[in-house]
Amino acid sequence: MNKLLLRLIGLIFMFFICFSCNVQKDNDDYLHLSKLDLLIDSIPNQVSDSLKAMSVNDFSRENRAYYNLLKTISDDKTYFNFTNDSLINNVVDYYQTQDPKNKNYIRSLIYQGVVRTRMGVYDSTVFEPLKEANLIFKQQINLDPSTWNY
Repeated sequence: MNKLLLRLIGLIFMFFICFSCNVQKDNDDYLHLSKLDLLIDSIPNQVSDSLKAMSVNDFSRENRAYYNLLKTISDDKTYFNFTNDSLINNVVDYYQTQDPKNKNYIRSLIYQGVVRTRMGVYDSTVFEPLKEANLIFKQQINLDPSTWNY
């Protein structure tokens, strides 16, 4: 009985250690993405190269959405020829359902319109996300004009 109790306590202890390691890794990944985000306007080619060198397979869903948003932005700023909007659609879906108060939700809506325009689409599917982004922006208590610098 004592051995079973010790094993159970050991397993619980190992679980908490693994959990705290994952939280730290998620924080480190987010910090790295945030640093790239700060540079994306000034050196988009280098940010694009850095993003390509990253392995996103073990990213959290939140960090993967942020990564995909930065990838879309850097692709736009490096004149990538967009053939579909599935990547940015996935980013919009994530922020819409998981974190609609995040400023990256507004950014993803803006880039959804940008990507569709770059694809040659000129119907309401381009303007609807931009209208939604504008509504969300206007509903913010502390308006952050840097959101619209994209």
